[in-house]
Amino acid sequence: MTTSKKSTPQNTAPSADTVRILTALKSYRAYKQEIDRSFLINEDWFRSRHWKYIKGNTKSIGHEPTTPFILNAVWNKHADAMDNYPEPLFLEREKNDREEARKLSKIVPLVLEKNDFEKVYSDVWWQKIKQGTGIYYVGWDPQKDGIGDIVIRKVDLLSFYAQPYIDDIQKSQYVFVLSIVDTETLRKQYPGKKIISDANLDLLQAYPGSCPPGESEGKSCLIDCYEKCRIGGKDVIHLSKLVGETLLYSTKSDKKLKDTGLYEHGLYPFVIDPFIPNENSLYGMGMIEIARPTQEYIDRLDYLIEANCLVSGRQRWLVKRSGGIRPQDIADLSRDIIECDSSVDDNAVRPIQAAAIPSHIIEHRQNKIEELKEVIGNRDFSQGGTTGNITAYKSISALQEAGSKLSRDTLKSSYRSFKDVVNLCVELIREFYDEERSFRIIGPDNTVEYTTLSNAHLKPVASRTSAGETVYRKAIFDIKISSQRKNAFNTESHNALITSLFEAGAFTPENAESAIVAIDAMMLENKDSIIKALQNMAKQQG
Repeated sequence: MTTSKKSTPQNTAPSADTVRILTALKSYRAYKQEIDRSFLINEDWFRSRHWKYIKGNTKSIGHEPTTPFILNAVWNKHADAMDNYPEPLFLEREKNDREEARKLSKIVPLVLEKNDFEKVYSDVWWQKIKQGTGIYYVGWDPQKDGIGDIVIRKVDLLSFYAQPYIDDIQKSQYVFVLSIVDTETLRKQYPGKKIISDANLDLLQAYPGSCPPGESEGKSCLIDCYEKCRIGGKDVIHLSKLVGETLLYSTKSDKKLKDTGLYEHGLYPFVIDPFIPNENSLYGMGMIEIARPTQEYIDRLDYLIEANCLVSGRQRWLVKRSGGIRPQDIADLSRDIIECDSSVDDNAVRPIQAAAIPSHIIEHRQNKIEELKEVIGNRDFSQGGTTGNITAYKSISALQEAGSKLSRDTLKSSYRSFKDVVNLCVELIREFYDEERSFRIIGPDNTVEYTTLSNAHLKPVASRTSAGETVYRKAIFDIKISSQRKNAFNTESHNALITSLFEAGAFTPENAESAIVAIDAMMLENKDSIIKALQNMAKQQG
């Protein structure tokens, strides 16, 4: 993770801090060991490399059939998430903050875009669906664009450690993030520090195939330790960087940061987004963990069915040794004539045909597939499939909406996490945007507008109460999250609604005012441009 904007340390923290930090890391890792193992198992199941868990100690069982129902379900759920990509809207709590709310509603999406947030959002959703938990990092990079700016990225679950038995990241005493860094780069960045190559590399874990052999040579494990402290009656987050037992940097030793901590908001710069929450745990339950038992049963049935097909579908022969016929002649399908030394009857040569697998086993497999679809909410309607020759877009949309309750539930949870991400962005703007920054905004009619934003109206302002006490007021905003479901059926529905309004005469000058009231209450794409056109029409009529 990046360090703060402001300065470099003047002296090192006491070695007692290092011992305390490493002791806490050891404790957190011990708690998370089984959780990390589950992450690795889930990844194997996602990649259809799970037969090693099914066959156990058996070295080889021949063919290992895999039908990636889990991959399809995860992919479908991810598609739902990307169809409902969120957008923030800021609402002021006080009239004086209305202009800042308007600016933030336009500029924060641009800040997200600069961070390629759509990709980050996508990556976290893959992580969340597969492993049960997605993690965002929202911090400040003092080097970005030369003047510093907000950075948002996904955090690797295998490199993240927090306090056990809590369900809120802000309750954790410490948060650790590990990363692999070139040793020489660290030595140049922190001259005079004793940095041992290959230090603590045993702490790092990686998904199979993600770390090629020799990749860790000449590298070290960098430990970023975020610690929550109480200073001056408020929570403060301090950051310490370690390699092995060497403390490289600590905000506690930084004169500018020792009292305020890494960021003024006093929050950990992480947002945890669980798929299905577990009690007293930051880590949720993912779709793969839910689907694994049923997927295993289906694969076992596939093994039996395919093994039977290989046996029952092949014609074999029982040949008597003294029957006067050569077995290789029977096996040679290119021979039209087979010679024998004596008369041949059923006692000398007899076909062997294995019985086909019973039909109820095939039916049971299909029932397990339907069960899996129900359990993980991956039914046909949710994927766009229909039955009964349903073709009307309204009917298809209604069936899809009825079959997507589970998706809507997980999306609401994700939007709550997205709101936390946006809130951290606002707090970083409040702290670091000391100078005005210019942004280009493209309007709905492709008009270009340039606007500026600074923290001048976001910083806390001192005022005195009637009792003579000094209090600080800062602009607070309510953040509303909206999305426009982007699919062909919604587009057709949107177009049909506009056509219906047009045919009903809503867009005539005499009906413009009533049409504005109706359209303003609707969830329509490009609603503002429609209302603006109606207002112009009403003015011309007047």
